Amino acid sequence: MADDTGRRPEEDDDLLDDEEEDVVFKARMGVVNLALGYWKHALGAAGLVLLAAFVFGTMENARTDAQKEIHAQIAGIERKVQKIASADGATDPLGGFTAAAGAAIAEQAAAMEAVASGAVGTGAGYAWVTAADLYGAIDDDDAAARCWAGAHALALPGSIGWAAANGHASALAKSDDLEGAIEAVQPYADAESGGIIAEEAQLAIARIYMDAGRTEDGIKAMEAFLVRFPGSAMGTQVSAEIESARASG
Repeated sequence: MADDTGRRPEEDDDLLDDEEEDVVFKARMGVVNLALGYWKHALGAAGLVLLAAFVFGTMENARTDAQKEIHAQIAGIERKVQKIASADGATDPLGGFTAAAGAAIAEQAAAMEAVASGAVGTGAGYAWVTAADLYGAIDDDDAAARCWAGAHALALPGSIGWAAANGHASALAKSDDLEGAIEAVQPYADAESGGIIAEEAQLAIARIYMDAGRTEDGIKAMEAFLVRFPGSAMGTQVSAEIESARASG
């Protein structure tokens, strides 16, 4: 049933503006990635607690009741993942998850995917991206690719939309669908507004070509980056990568 504004409750997902949602999305992904060990050398347990408190508090204050329920489900799964990943004996000597921990994370990834399937808007996007990350952490590439595709299909704006497109592109490239991978990120690289996402997208194209062994195309993509973004902070690094690629080619 629509409210006085004509919107259905389940559509009222965006009480935050795009910039604020980007901050929340990045912070929440930071919590999940930290739990999985990606940032274990960058943040400590106190940082995790403070970050989680900020994120969950922000989401609670900004969502309708319908969306709060979705985010409560997501937060509950995240807490379980944090507990699994931080438990003694969760990782093997090579740094990967043990069979038991991997199975437990797979269960939570499936739960997150189920939440994503029943959600809308940015809540759905965040759940799809998180499910993809969880599946990726246990090397379930097919399931991760499925979730990246689900996130990308939502065509959300800002960082969450870019994360979905980039993740989907990586999954497509991994399955040797080079054309599909480029198509996933090209619109972000071509965006007239430019900005850091456009820079990252152009470099993602270069990476896709380089990883596929198409060195000349990769170099051309990096050269295009230097032409379009002459003042980029990444310019010096990109120039060095071009020289390295030419020397090794």
